[in-house]
Amino acid sequence: MTLTAPRRLRLLELARKPNFYLLMVEAYGEVLATWDTDPAYRALMQRVEQRLAAAGYHARTAYSASPVHSGTSWFAISTVHTGALIDRPLPYAALQLVGARVPSITRFFKAQGYRTYSLQPGSNDHAGLKRLDIFNHDVVVDAVNLKYPGLQYGWGILPDQWSWWRFRNEDGWFKHPPEPYYVYSMCVSTHWVWEHVPPYVHDVRTLESKSDYAQREPDPKWPPFAEVESIATETRRNYFASIDYEWRVMLDVLEADHSPNIVVVIIGDHQPRLEADVPGGVTMNTPVHILSREGRFETANYDN
Repeated sequence: MTLTAPRRLRLLELARKPNFYLLMVEAYGEVLATWDTDPAYRALMQRVEQRLAAAGYHARTAYSASPVHSGTSWFAISTVHTGALIDRPLPYAALQLVGARVPSITRFFKAQGYRTYSLQPGSNDHAGLKRLDIFNHDVVVDAVNLKYPGLQYGWGILPDQWSWWRFRNEDGWFKHPPEPYYVYSMCVSTHWVWEHVPPYVHDVRTLESKSDYAQREPDPKWPPFAEVESIATETRRNYFASIDYEWRVMLDVLEADHSPNIVVVIIGDHQPRLEADVPGGVTMNTPVHILSREGRFETANYDN
């Protein structure tokens, strides 16, 4: 008898149980490497690689084809979680009804004895979208739980730097997680509109002020990228700034986790819609980065 993929997944027992992060980045698309953002993006990723290496991480990078473009992130999120193509409203509506029973990443880790967490700062009481946790994580923290008191930034409102700080420091959330743990998060600070990117600050609590106190602070360890000057339009420069910001936030999170037994998947949900007059091709591709502190991971042969 041939087993289906979901059946094989249910029967799988992990010999090792590394802590696991699934971090999805809103509008993180291949255009970064194929449009005039490429020089700045390459400089950013070089700096990211240096920081990750210093924190003991090894990395592999490729592309993944998203089921959607420019929006409807919940279709891409559901596709990643279930492995089933969800690119239309009807299958997504069905998933909302039975999500906790459908084979998924969260359900798999629960069966392996993991404590599962979901950080969803973009999940709020939006018209037309239900505020629910389809995949039934053990701990769910969304915008309503976070109670962000500061200035609003773009569509996402909450700065991701502040959301992660609160998530990791609040008792009962992710302050002292039992191992093994699985963490899923969907960022909001790279969401359109990109002219409202939050400031990266050294004292995160300053973001709670409704004044302009939290200003973008110079950081000699993270100087501006000179390559940004080659990006032709303000929209694309703002978009790159949001990706720059998000990587700084994710680096802080991953550097703060000192577990030697860890796997991280960072993936874009879909390509951004930037401008009609594009300087390069348009695909459905989004970057996917797989990180681990396992030394053999980097040199493994994945072609066979």
